[in-house]
Amino acid sequence: MSLTVFPNLIAIPSFSFQAKSKSAKKSTVKFVVDCTAPVDDKVLDIASFEKYLNERIKVEGKTGNLSQCNVVISRDRTKITVASPQDLGFSKRQLKY
Repeated sequence: MSLTVFPNLIAIPSFSFQAKSKSAKKSTVKFVVDCTAPVDDKVLDIASFEKYLNERIKVEGKTGNLSQCNVVISRDRTKITVASPQDLGFSKRQLKY
């Protein structure tokens, strides 16, 4: 992750996304949001960011529809992992915007 600095504006953190596909009986797609730098700089609280994602991610056009569609959001110390079934069609773009 790097910080983008504009003159006379605040520093904007940019997140790195990694998509990993896991081949198993039901294949799942995992997206890892690495928030190491903002967490270390105390710019971002990882627990509140996880709560934000839980409240705002839409699945099948509805917010709050994560557990019914087997989408799992878990957090590590500085990383958030979003795992969803591959047949659901969850994309990285849904996390970016």
